[in-house]
This record gives sequence, structure tokens and C-alpha cells, in this order.
Amino acid sequence: MVVKGVDLRQERIVTTIGRHIEPELDSIPRVTADGAPGIVLGSELAARIGARVGDKVGLVSMVGAPTAAMGFTPKIRSFRVVALFTSGLYTYDSSFGFTALESAQDFFGFGDAVTGLEVKIKDMFAAVRVADEILKPLGRPDLRANNWIELNRNLFTWMKLEKVVMFVILTLIVLVAAFNIVSTLFMVVLEKRRDIGVLKALGATDSAVLRIFLWKAS
Repeated sequence: MVVKGVDLRQERIVTTIGRHIEPELDSIPRVTADGAPGIVLGSELAARIGARVGDKVGLVSMVGAPTAAMGFTPKIRSFRVVALFTSGLYTYDSSFGFTALESAQDFFGFGDAVTGLEVKIKDMFAAVRVADEILKPLGRPDLRANNWIELNRNLFTWMKLEKVVMFVILTLIVLVAAFNIVSTLFMVVLEKRRDIGVLKALGATDSAVLRIFLWKAS
């Protein structure tokens, strides 16, 4: 799973995750009644491991793990499930968990540091441009910027492919329908050549005859 340490009050300003948490929380508790830090799990992830609100889960990480004689020893800590969230996107609901910023810093051994900052912009489709504008003044090649378009690249690739396929399908449907209409009019004209000659003899113009057939086709 992906564990994010967040300040839930600040997170609500940037993302909508706070609106999808049940039960509602003002903040993720750094310490619960039994001393374990609190954690919010995605509903699909919780269902997969059989966890419910109030249960205790163990997190295992190699980040910040101490070195032993046989190598690195995984860091293990118990967290108390204080809420679940359901975003509606399976990728997030099945692999994400949120805990308090201080709890994550302590568990992963980051001290007072953070691994990322989230920014909300007015024009969501300008995310790629804004990401570049944020990085350029910093002059730090070791820093990188992600955006929602790149993080959901697979989804957008599938949507683009679907758009192309639907365009081809609709174009074929229109062409078949147009061919049927044209062929029907052509056959009717051939069958009504004698009647057309009578109309022309009576003074009907070409446009008038054309309107008659188009009206019949519609």
C-alpha cells in the first residue's frame, strides 16, 4: 500500500479526500486511546485484508529500517484504523492509506522533513505547465513534480483510444446510413423515370423534383 502522512485540515484545501472519509474526522489522531497512531484505509484495501474501523493493523516498511548483522530489519508498527475512505476510484481505494503527518515522519524516520507538497490550481488542465513553472526557479535537478494527468496516464490513454474507436464506429454507421439513403433514392428515381418525365412535361423544375424525392426519403 501507499501510506501518506498528511495534515487533514490542510489536505481538505487541496484534495477532496476529507469528504469521502467515514466516519468524519477533523484530524487523524497521532495517538489513539491505546497509544497506537491512527490510520485511514481505502475501503477496497480494508475489505481485502478484512479490517474494519477500530481494528489494529501492522505496517511493515524498509524505509528507515535499522541495520542488523544479517542486513536490514523491516520496521514494523501497529496502527489503529480510525476511518475508511471511498473515492470511487479502485486504484486509490485499494492501495492508499492516510495517517497523521507526524506519525508518518516518525515511522519512516524523516524527522521534520516531508517528501512532497501538494498544490491546487484554478485551471486543472494547466497542471503540466504549472509543474514546470514551479521547478524552474528552484534550480534543483533532484526535485521532480507530478501532476494528476501524469499520475492517471493509463486512464487517459484508454479514454483517448476509446474516443478514436467510437469515432471510427460512428463514422461507419453514418456512411452505411448515407449509402442506404442514396441507394434508395437512386432506385426510386430509376423506377419513377416515366413519372418524372410527366412532371417535367407539366413544367416541374429539376429542384422541385429533387425536393419531392428528398421529402419522400426523410
